Amino acid sequence: MNKHQLICLGAGLVLIGLGVFRLWRRSEQKKRCSARVDGRVLDVYSSAKGSDSEAKTSLFAKYEYWAQDKRIEKKVSLTDKQFKALKAGQKLTVFYDPAKPKRCYVAQIKSSQLLALMLIGLGLVSALAGFTILA
Repeated sequence: MNKHQLICLGAGLVLIGLGVFRLWRRSEQKKRCSARVDGRVLDVYSSAKGSDSEAKTSLFAKYEYWAQDKRIEKKVSLTDKQFKALKAGQKLTVFYDPAKPKRCYVAQIKSSQLLALMLIGLGLVSALAGFTILA
């Protein structure tokens, strides 16, 4: 194996590892966040970064829920579809971790697993390239 093959293989394994880690972390979050409470959307807003010609707009929702007699306020990033669907005052279903009440996820806001799958896919391509293309 030459140096280029080792670099492709190493990069591929790192990308696969990152993708698997993201999937595992999401799975663990769902296991830990077992307490269910009602929450409420406080605000849905966008925020632009950068110059006017190259501004990148990010979409967010600020929400609150009560866990163990404490009010917790959090912010989450949204997709365009989620941004259009959520309204201030809307009720949400929040699942939180009883051991760490600030750790939670919102049932109505599904996080995409696309990034994890893309990392795994790119990792496989890179690792295979190390064995085949550069051989």
